[in-house]
Amino acid sequence: MELHEKMKTTSQKIGKDWIPGKEEKKKILHERALKLSGNTEKEPAASDFLEVIEFILAHEKYGIESTLVREVFPLKTITRIPGLPSFILGLANLRGEVIPVIDLKRLFSLPEAGLTDLDKLIVLQAEDIEIGILADVIAGVKSIRRDDIQPPLLTIPGIHTNWMKGITSDHMVIIDAMKFLNSQIFGNHE
Repeated sequence: MELHEKMKTTSQKIGKDWIPGKEEKKKILHERALKLSGNTEKEPAASDFLEVIEFILAHEKYGIESTLVREVFPLKTITRIPGLPSFILGLANLRGEVIPVIDLKRLFSLPEAGLTDLDKLIVLQAEDIEIGILADVIAGVKSIRRDDIQPPLLTIPGIHTNWMKGITSDHMVIIDAMKFLNSQIFGNHE
C-alpha cells in the first residue's frame, strides 16, 4: 500500500513538471549520501542527548542535568548551622534567598585534599525546592548521548549508586539531581 502511495505521489509530481525546492534537494542529496556511504542510521534527535553541567570534584568529572540547574554563581559566604550532618555546610544567601549548601565530597566520602576552588555553587531547583552543591571547578556545559550513559557500578568508592544516573564512556559520573531534590537528605542520609 505504501509503495502504491509513493508511486501515485511521484507520478502526480512528474505530471506537473515537478522541480524540487532547495530544502527538498538537500534532503534528497543527504539521503543519497547516506545510502552510498552504507550508513542508514538516522541523525540523532535532540531527545537522544542529555545536556549536563560538567564539574570537577576531587579530580574526577561529574555531570548534573542542566534542566534542573537554576544558576551557577560564586559563593562568598556560608552561614554554618550547628548540629547538621557534616555534608551540609550551612546556608547561603543568594540575593535574599536562603539556600542549603551541600558538599558532595563529604557526602560521597571523596578526598578533600588537592587544589580546589570551592567558591562555585550550583543551584538546583525543581518546583519549590532549591539546594546548592559545591564544585571544585565548573568545566562547562556538555551534551552527551543518552545511550552513552551506562548503569552505575557498585564499585565506585564512596558514591552510593542511589545518587547516580550512570557513568559515561569517558568516566563522567552523572548525578541524579532529582533524587537530591526529592530526598530527605537533611534527615535521612543514605
